[in-house]
Amino acid sequence: MRRLVIKIVVILALAWGGWWWLGTSGMQRGAKAWLNTLPDQGIEAQVAEWRSGGFPFRLSTTAQNIQWVSGHPTTQAHIPSATLSTPIHWPGDVRIEIPAGPLTITHGQNAFTLLTDGVEAEMLLHPTQTLQLEAISAQADAPSIDLPEGRLLSAQTFQAQIQQGDDPATYSVDLTAFGLTFGEILKQGLSLPAAWPTSFEPIIADMAITFDRPWDRSALESHRPQPRKISIEQLEAIYADLGISLTGELTVDAAGIPSGLLALNLRNWQQMFDILVATTDIPPQWRGTVEQVLGALANEDRNLDLEITLAGGQMRLGFLPLGNAPRLIIR
Repeated sequence: MRRLVIKIVVILALAWGGWWWLGTSGMQRGAKAWLNTLPDQGIEAQVAEWRSGGFPFRLSTTAQNIQWVSGHPTTQAHIPSATLSTPIHWPGDVRIEIPAGPLTITHGQNAFTLLTDGVEAEMLLHPTQTLQLEAISAQADAPSIDLPEGRLLSAQTFQAQIQQGDDPATYSVDLTAFGLTFGEILKQGLSLPAAWPTSFEPIIADMAITFDRPWDRSALESHRPQPRKISIEQLEAIYADLGISLTGELTVDAAGIPSGLLALNLRNWQQMFDILVATTDIPPQWRGTVEQVLGALANEDRNLDLEITLAGGQMRLGFLPLGNAPRLIIR
C-alpha cells in the first residue's frame, strides 16, 4: 500500500512539474513573440537574459536588463529586471513586478532617473476566448524622478485602478498620488514660500472612459480601441492655499477630436497667477490686461470658475481662443 501511495505521489509530482515546465516555457515564448512584434510599431526591445520561476504554484518568467528604444525623437529606457507571473491554474490573472532600483530614461537630449521601492501591477482577464480585460491595478512605492541637476518630484505612493463597467466598452479610471513633493529643482524654480507645506494633499483623478470596443486580445493583434466618451468626475490637486479641480464631459469623434465642456476651478487664483508670471515669459504688457480679466471673473472667495469649450477642433475660454484641441488617439 505504501509503495502504491509513493508511486501515485511521484506520478502526480512529475505530471505537475511537467505542466509547470510547459506553462513557463509557453509564457516565455509568448513574451518573446510579443517583443518580436514591436519593431512593426517602431520599437526595439532587447532582453539580456530570461529566467523561469514560481514553482510549484505560479508560472513566472523574469526578463533581465531590458533595453527599450522607440520614437522620434528617440526615447530609451533601461529596466534592470521585470517579472511576469500567473497562477498555474489560470493564466488570465497576470502580475508584473519591478523590484526596487533605478530606471534610467532618456528622451532626445534629456535624461532622468525613476527611482522606486518597487512597482506591482495586476491584470485580470475574463476567462473567454477573447480574453476581455476586466481590471488593472498598479502601485508604485516611494517613486521619485531625478534629473542630472537634482530631484524633480517624489511621492509616498502612486496607485492606479481600472475597472470594467456594466457596459463592456466602458472603464472607470481612478488615479491617486499620496505625498507628492516638489524636489529642489522645482522649489527653486517656482520660488515657493518657505512656510508652505512640503507636499500636496492626495492628488485624485476619477473618470470613466468609453471606447469604441472593449479591450481584449485583439488590441495586441490589430488597432487599439479608441476613446469615444470621457467623463471626468473629479480631478483635484491641493497644495497649501492653492487648488485646482476639473470636471466635464467630452465626446471624441473617429478622428480623435474631442468636443464638450470642461469646468475648471482655481482656488486662490491670484497667487497662482503671480507664480506663473514669475516663472514664465509672459510679456509685461499682457500681465495687467490678463489680471484684470481674471479678476473680473473671480468670486469673493478668491476662487476662479472657468468653462473651457472644445468644439470644431478648437478650444476657447469664454470668447478667448486657446488654440487647437489635442487629438485623443491611442497608437
